[in-house]
Amino acid sequence: MKRIILLIAVILITLTGYSQTAKDFYDRGGRKLDKNDYEAAIAEYDISIRIDSTYADAYYNRANAKYHVKDLISAIADYTKVIEINPKNAMAYFYRGYIKNDLNDYRGAVADYTKAIEIDSNIIEAYNCRGYSNGGLEDYKGAIEDYTILLKFKPKDEKAYFDRALAKKFLKDYMGAIEDFTKAIDINPKYEDAYFRRGRLKVTISEIEGAIADYTKVIELNSKNAKAYFYRGIIYYLLEKKDNACNDFRKALEFGLKEAEKAIRENCE
Repeated sequence: MKRIILLIAVILITLTGYSQTAKDFYDRGGRKLDKNDYEAAIAEYDISIRIDSTYADAYYNRANAKYHVKDLISAIADYTKVIEINPKNAMAYFYRGYIKNDLNDYRGAVADYTKAIEIDSNIIEAYNCRGYSNGGLEDYKGAIEDYTILLKFKPKDEKAYFDRALAKKFLKDYMGAIEDFTKAIDINPKYEDAYFRRGRLKVTISEIEGAIADYTKVIELNSKNAKAYFYRGIIYYLLEKKDNACNDFRKALEFGLKEAEKAIRENCE
């Protein structure tokens, strides 16, 4: 009798296990994904997909988990599977493009971002990411177009102005780049890198006092910015302000810029 009861119990446990659905494992994977337990989430999604090989959401979430464990090629394969099942899934194109960008496949990334935008033009971040990938392809005009669209949606995005300024700089539109760096600074007055890069461009257009002011502002924001001291020192040296120049070169060396050592040796000793 005991053996019969035990056998029934085993059968019931077995049947209970087999009664679990793809959705059950998908939900368990989601709970583990929420806890950042990515490997465990992947294992749950694996089972979900074995039960239902057309479960697009399981592939999608598994791709997300794989991205976080740096299994990028496999994540791309999962997003591709999502697209095969549902060609209108704009976010699958977006995230596949994001990973391709990480792998320096800028052309593939641009193609995916473009497809995502075709399906849903309100995926604002796709314009930003496509702008970056266009920059990777040295398509700076395309990058500027993307950042310009992004700024229509997000006019207070200082990073978009900054990135558009970089693209303009590569096209030698120095005044346009300075204008965009200035807009970034207007939005965020503590944008250290915008001051620094604007200073570099002001030197290019011979706006020397403005360049000094920008490097000085960088130093106010970050008193250990070695490059700001160094480049300001070069300007001082060209203006024949040797003491100021040498003080800046020494500061640059103090904060780790090795090339300042040569400037000190040749001009300050």
